[in-house]
Amino acid sequence: MISEAFYFGEKGTVFGHFTPAAGLSNGKSILIVPSLFGEAIRSHRVLREVTKLLSSKGYDVLRFDFDGDGNSLAETKGVILNDWIKNIQDAYAELLKRSSGSDVSVLAVRFGAGLSLIALLECEIEKFVLWDPLLSRKEMHEIFNGEQSQGSIKNEEEIFNMFEQPPIADGFIESGIDSSLPKQFLELNEVKIPENNLEIVNTDDSALIDSEEKKYSVCSVDHRCDWQQKDLPVIFAPALISKLGEYF
Repeated sequence: MISEAFYFGEKGTVFGHFTPAAGLSNGKSILIVPSLFGEAIRSHRVLREVTKLLSSKGYDVLRFDFDGDGNSLAETKGVILNDWIKNIQDAYAELLKRSSGSDVSVLAVRFGAGLSLIALLECEIEKFVLWDPLLSRKEMHEIFNGEQSQGSIKNEEEIFNMFEQPPIADGFIESGIDSSLPKQFLELNEVKIPENNLEIVNTDDSALIDSEEKKYSVCSVDHRCDWQQKDLPVIFAPALISKLGEYF
């Protein structure tokens, strides 16, 4: 697999990998948006293998590390939510610049999934494929504050007030991240979910799959990912790789 590593973005701090189509290009490209911190590490191998698969099918592929995470140059402390949204937008623009085609689809994971729907709302996206997406502010609250706080939330105002104290680092937050970041998630506009070009791949026993109101396709893969378990080994599941690849 031929892959070019480089830095891009407004500040030149975002680390990216561009993998062109292997052989004959189909004129289409895919932006891979990871999750964050430990979740990004756990899913890194799967996304790397999916990149190889998609490249072999004729797609140009760009994947990257968010500011403050992975191999990006920005320090973790001081990163704000809008930086991550801008990273996704910059990655989309970078892919258009490097790819041989203008038809872009998105494969996004967990936090990267919800943020992608916000960041790329005004962009021309052929298809979204989301792996275990976090799409609500309530879900963000539960991740940042840990399972012990679940079931005690009555309304959105109460959720907001609970962020007055620094969040508990329960399997997700990196040491050094600013405690104001969870509150920034609550100040997001609601995620707008497209109905006709969205596929969800579920591996985390999410209640999302049982939703009677869903207007999108959900596929469960027989490989459960417990994203909140500390020291969870790197995910490697050939069935999951194949399923993520077959949507494109």
